[in-house]
Amino acid sequence: MRSLQSNRRFSLPLSLLTVGLVALHAGGCFTDEPPAETTGSSGQSGASTDETSTGSSSTSDGAGTETDGAGLCGAPDSYSYQIGDECSCVSGYVWCSENPTDYSCCAEEQLCDLAPPPDACDPALESAYCTSTRLECLAESQYYSCDQDGSWSLDEGTSLCMLSGYDFSYGCVDNADAGLVENLCGTGPGTPCDGEPDSCADDDTLTFCAYERLGAISCIQQCQEVGDNMGVTYDYGSCGEQSGEFRCLCCDLEDPGCGG
Repeated sequence: MRSLQSNRRFSLPLSLLTVGLVALHAGGCFTDEPPAETTGSSGQSGASTDETSTGSSSTSDGAGTETDGAGLCGAPDSYSYQIGDECSCVSGYVWCSENPTDYSCCAEEQLCDLAPPPDACDPALESAYCTSTRLECLAESQYYSCDQDGSWSLDEGTSLCMLSGYDFSYGCVDNADAGLVENLCGTGPGTPCDGEPDSCADDDTLTFCAYERLGAISCIQQCQEVGDNMGVTYDYGSCGEQSGEFRCLCCDLEDPGCGG
Protein backbone atom coordinates (compact mmCIF):
# COMPACT_ATOMS: atom_id res chain seq x y z
CA MET A 1 0.00 0.00 0.00
CA ARG A 2 1.03 3.61 -0.50
CA SER A 3 -0.17 6.48 1.63
CA LEU A 4 -2.04 9.18 -0.23
CA GLN A 5 -0.84 12.77 0.10
CA SER A 6 -3.09 14.44 2.65
CA ASN A 7 -3.09 17.80 0.83
CA ARG A 8 -4.49 16.35 -2.41
CA ARG A 9 -8.15 16.24 -3.38
CA PHE A 10 -9.74 12.83 -3.97
CA SER A 11 -12.80 11.72 -5.86
CA LEU A 12 -13.71 8.27 -7.16
CA PRO A 13 -16.80 6.39 -8.21
CA LEU A 14 -18.02 4.07 -5.48
CA SER A 15 -16.53 1.03 -7.22
CA LEU A 16 -13.84 -0.75 -5.19
CA LEU A 17 -14.56 1.37 -2.16
CA THR A 18 -17.75 0.13 -0.56
CA VAL A 19 -16.56 -2.72 1.57
CA GLY A 20 -16.44 -3.29 5.29
CA LEU A 21 -13.56 -4.42 7.44
CA VAL A 22 -14.02 -7.03 10.17
CA ALA A 23 -10.90 -7.69 12.24
CA LEU A 24 -10.23 -10.66 14.48
CA HIS A 25 -8.02 -10.73 17.56
CA ALA A 26 -6.88 -14.01 19.06
CA GLY A 27 -9.68 -13.74 21.57
CA GLY A 28 -12.50 -13.22 19.09
CA CYS A 29 -14.06 -10.70 16.73
CA PHE A 30 -15.11 -7.14 17.20
CA THR A 31 -16.39 -4.35 14.97
CA ASP A 32 -17.10 -0.65 15.20
CA GLU A 33 -20.16 0.87 13.59
CA PRO A 34 -19.38 4.02 11.57
CA PRO A 35 -22.04 5.20 9.11
CA ALA A 36 -23.29 3.00 6.27
CA GLU A 37 -20.97 0.44 4.70
CA THR A 38 -17.74 0.65 6.67
CA THR A 39 -16.59 -1.18 9.80
CA GLY A 40 -13.09 -1.25 11.23
CA SER A 41 -11.00 -1.68 14.36
CA SER A 42 -7.74 -1.02 16.20
CA GLY A 43 -6.67 1.94 14.13
CA GLN A 44 -7.28 0.05 10.93
CA SER A 45 -9.39 2.16 8.61
CA GLY A 46 -12.13 0.27 6.86
CA ALA A 47 -12.88 0.83 3.23
CA SER A 48 -13.82 4.48 2.90
CA THR A 49 -16.62 5.61 0.60
CA ASP A 50 -16.20 8.59 -1.70
CA GLU A 51 -18.70 9.65 -4.29
CA THR A 52 -19.23 12.25 -6.94
CA SER A 53 -22.03 14.61 -6.06
CA THR A 54 -24.47 16.81 -7.92
CA GLY A 55 -24.95 18.82 -4.72
CA SER A 56 -23.19 21.94 -3.55
CA SER A 57 -19.84 20.48 -2.54
CA SER A 58 -17.02 20.49 -5.07
CA THR A 59 -15.22 17.37 -6.26
CA SER A 60 -12.26 16.60 -8.45
CA ASP A 61 -12.71 15.29 -11.97
CA GLY A 62 -13.10 11.69 -10.79
CA ALA A 63 -9.70 10.55 -12.04
CA GLY A 64 -8.33 9.85 -8.58
CA THR A 65 -5.87 11.36 -6.13
CA GLU A 66 -3.63 13.88 -7.81
CA THR A 67 0.12 13.40 -7.80
CA ASP A 68 3.09 15.23 -9.25
CA GLY A 69 2.42 13.99 -12.78
CA ALA A 70 2.79 10.31 -11.89
CA GLY A 71 0.02 7.69 -11.78
CA LEU A 72 -3.28 8.58 -10.12
CA CYS A 73 -4.84 6.34 -7.50
CA GLY A 74 -7.97 4.86 -9.05
CA ALA A 75 -7.40 6.46 -12.45
CA PRO A 76 -8.53 4.50 -15.52
CA ASP A 77 -6.02 1.76 -16.39
CA SER A 78 -3.99 2.45 -13.21
CA TYR A 79 -5.15 -0.87 -11.65
CA SER A 80 -5.09 0.81 -8.24
CA TYR A 81 -7.77 1.69 -5.69
CA GLN A 82 -8.08 3.50 -2.36
CA ILE A 83 -9.01 2.17 1.08
CA GLY A 84 -8.88 4.80 3.81
CA ASP A 85 -5.72 6.87 3.23
CA GLU A 86 -3.90 4.03 1.47
CA CYS A 87 -3.63 3.21 -2.23
CA SER A 88 -3.24 -0.43 -3.30
CA CYS A 89 -2.87 -2.40 -6.52
CA VAL A 90 -5.63 -4.78 -7.56
CA SER A 91 -5.00 -8.52 -7.41
CA GLY A 92 -2.29 -9.63 -9.83
CA TYR A 93 -0.62 -6.20 -10.11
CA VAL A 94 2.33 -4.51 -8.38
CA TRP A 95 3.70 -0.97 -8.34
CA CYS A 96 5.18 0.08 -11.69
CA SER A 97 7.89 2.20 -10.08
CA GLU A 98 9.60 2.90 -6.75
CA ASN A 99 8.22 6.47 -6.77
CA PRO A 100 5.98 6.64 -3.64
CA THR A 101 3.65 9.14 -5.38
CA ASP A 102 3.19 6.97 -8.47
CA TYR A 103 -0.05 5.02 -7.99
CA SER A 104 0.03 3.10 -11.26
CA CYS A 105 0.27 -0.71 -11.11
CA CYS A 106 1.68 -3.22 -13.59
CA ALA A 107 0.86 -6.90 -14.07
CA GLU A 108 2.67 -9.30 -11.77
CA GLU A 109 3.98 -12.49 -13.35
CA GLN A 110 4.07 -14.62 -10.22
CA LEU A 111 0.99 -16.05 -8.56
CA CYS A 112 0.09 -15.12 -4.99
CA ASP A 113 2.24 -17.00 -2.47
CA LEU A 114 -0.42 -18.38 -0.11
CA ALA A 115 0.62 -20.01 3.19
CA PRO A 116 -1.56 -22.86 4.51
CA PRO A 117 -2.46 -22.88 8.22
CA PRO A 118 -0.42 -24.83 10.80
CA ASP A 119 -1.43 -28.39 11.62
CA ALA A 120 -3.16 -27.37 14.85
CA CYS A 121 -4.43 -24.30 16.71
CA ASP A 122 -5.20 -23.28 20.28
CA PRO A 123 -8.83 -22.10 20.53
CA ALA A 124 -7.99 -20.25 23.75
CA LEU A 125 -5.41 -18.10 21.93
CA GLU A 126 -6.34 -18.20 18.25
CA SER A 127 -9.58 -17.61 16.42
CA ALA A 128 -8.72 -17.02 12.78
CA TYR A 129 -6.06 -17.60 10.14
CA CYS A 130 -5.68 -16.16 6.64
CA THR A 131 -3.46 -17.65 3.93
CA SER A 132 -2.61 -14.23 2.44
CA THR A 133 -0.66 -11.27 3.81
CA ARG A 134 -1.35 -9.04 0.79
CA LEU A 135 -4.49 -7.14 -0.09
CA GLU A 136 -3.57 -7.67 -3.75
CA CYS A 137 -4.23 -11.41 -3.23
CA LEU A 138 -7.63 -10.91 -1.59
CA ALA A 139 -9.54 -12.89 -4.22
CA GLU A 140 -7.18 -15.87 -3.83
CA SER A 141 -7.10 -15.81 -0.01
CA GLN A 142 -8.60 -18.49 2.24
CA TYR A 143 -10.03 -17.87 5.70
CA TYR A 144 -9.83 -20.47 8.48
CA SER A 145 -11.39 -20.53 11.95
CA CYS A 146 -9.99 -22.43 14.95
CA ASP A 147 -12.40 -25.11 16.17
CA GLN A 148 -12.74 -26.14 19.79
CA ASP A 149 -10.93 -29.42 19.05
CA GLY A 150 -7.79 -27.49 18.03
CA SER A 151 -8.12 -27.93 14.27
CA TRP A 152 -8.37 -25.30 11.55
CA SER A 153 -11.65 -25.26 9.61
CA LEU A 154 -11.95 -23.62 6.17
CA ASP A 155 -14.56 -20.86 6.24
CA GLU A 156 -15.57 -18.42 3.51
CA GLY A 157 -15.83 -15.66 6.13
CA THR A 158 -19.35 -14.82 4.98
CA SER A 159 -20.97 -15.84 8.28
CA LEU A 160 -18.82 -13.31 10.16
CA CYS A 161 -19.73 -10.61 7.64
CA MET A 162 -23.44 -11.38 7.97
CA LEU A 163 -23.21 -11.02 11.74
CA SER A 164 -21.89 -7.51 11.12
CA GLY A 165 -24.71 -6.59 8.73
CA TYR A 166 -23.04 -7.40 5.40
CA ASP A 167 -23.94 -9.98 2.76
CA PHE A 168 -20.66 -11.71 1.86
CA SER A 169 -16.86 -11.72 2.27
CA TYR A 170 -14.43 -10.56 -0.44
CA GLY A 171 -11.59 -12.40 1.30
CA CYS A 172 -9.08 -11.92 4.09
CA VAL A 173 -5.66 -10.45 4.86
CA ASP A 174 -3.27 -11.39 7.67
CA ASN A 175 -2.14 -8.03 9.02
CA ALA A 176 0.87 -9.15 11.06
CA ASP A 177 1.86 -5.59 12.01
CA ALA A 178 -1.49 -5.04 13.75
CA GLY A 179 -1.80 -8.63 14.99
CA LEU A 180 -5.13 -9.00 13.21
CA VAL A 181 -6.76 -11.16 10.59
CA GLU A 182 -8.89 -8.76 8.54
CA ASN A 183 -11.97 -9.98 6.72
CA LEU A 184 -13.31 -7.58 4.07
CA CYS A 185 -17.08 -7.62 3.72
CA GLY A 186 -19.46 -6.35 1.08
CA THR A 187 -23.14 -5.81 0.31
CA GLY A 188 -24.95 -7.18 -2.71
CA PRO A 189 -25.12 -10.57 -4.43
CA GLY A 190 -21.41 -11.38 -4.05
CA THR A 191 -21.43 -13.47 -7.23
CA PRO A 192 -18.21 -13.82 -9.30
CA CYS A 193 -17.43 -11.02 -11.75
CA ASP A 194 -14.60 -10.14 -14.09
CA GLY A 195 -14.16 -6.39 -14.29
CA GLU A 196 -17.65 -5.51 -15.46
CA PRO A 197 -18.24 -1.72 -15.40
CA ASP A 198 -20.42 -0.06 -12.80
CA SER A 199 -24.13 0.03 -13.63
CA CYS A 200 -27.48 1.03 -12.15
CA ALA A 201 -29.72 -1.90 -11.27
CA ASP A 202 -32.52 0.62 -10.62
CA ASP A 203 -32.89 4.28 -9.67
CA ASP A 204 -31.34 3.65 -6.25
CA THR A 205 -28.94 0.69 -6.59
CA LEU A 206 -25.39 0.98 -7.93
CA THR A 207 -23.72 -2.33 -8.78
CA PHE A 208 -19.96 -2.74 -9.21
CA CYS A 209 -17.26 -5.40 -9.57
CA ALA A 210 -14.62 -5.38 -6.83
CA TYR A 211 -12.10 -8.05 -5.88
CA GLU A 212 -13.78 -10.33 -8.47
CA ARG A 213 -17.13 -10.20 -6.60
CA LEU A 214 -20.30 -8.32 -7.57
CA GLY A 215 -21.37 -5.74 -4.97
CA ALA A 216 -24.32 -3.37 -4.70
CA ILE A 217 -25.20 -0.34 -2.58
CA SER A 218 -28.16 1.96 -1.99
CA CYS A 219 -27.37 5.45 -3.28
CA ILE A 220 -29.95 7.04 -0.98
CA GLN A 221 -28.24 5.47 2.02
CA GLN A 222 -24.79 6.47 0.76
CA CYS A 223 -25.76 10.09 0.19
CA GLN A 224 -27.70 10.48 3.44
CA GLU A 225 -25.41 8.55 5.80
CA VAL A 226 -21.92 8.58 4.25
CA GLY A 227 -21.84 11.65 2.02
CA ASP A 228 -19.26 12.78 -0.51
CA ASN A 229 -15.45 12.73 -0.32
CA MET A 230 -15.53 15.70 2.08
CA GLY A 231 -17.95 13.94 4.45
CA VAL A 232 -20.87 16.18 3.48
CA THR A 233 -24.22 14.37 3.57
CA TYR A 234 -27.24 15.15 1.39
CA ASP A 235 -31.03 14.95 1.42
CA TYR A 236 -31.35 12.61 -1.53
CA GLY A 237 -29.40 10.20 -3.71
CA SER A 238 -29.97 8.27 -6.90
CA CYS A 239 -28.00 6.09 -9.30
CA GLY A 240 -27.21 7.73 -12.61
CA GLU A 241 -24.60 8.50 -15.23
CA GLN A 242 -22.12 11.35 -14.90
CA SER A 243 -19.03 12.01 -17.01
CA GLY A 244 -19.53 8.70 -18.79
CA GLU A 245 -19.61 6.62 -15.59
CA PHE A 246 -22.43 5.33 -13.42
CA ARG A 247 -22.28 6.73 -9.90
CA CYS A 248 -24.33 7.65 -6.86
CA LEU A 249 -25.52 11.21 -7.48
CA CYS A 250 -26.26 13.22 -4.35
CA CYS A 251 -28.20 16.44 -3.97
CA ASP A 252 -30.16 18.58 -1.51
CA LEU A 253 -33.89 19.03 -1.97
CA GLU A 254 -33.51 22.77 -2.67
CA ASP A 255 -31.29 21.97 -5.68
CA PRO A 256 -33.13 22.17 -9.02
CA GLY A 257 -34.40 18.76 -10.09
CA CYS A 258 -33.42 17.02 -6.86
CA GLY A 259 -35.65 14.21 -5.66
CA GLY A 260 -37.33 13.70 -8.98
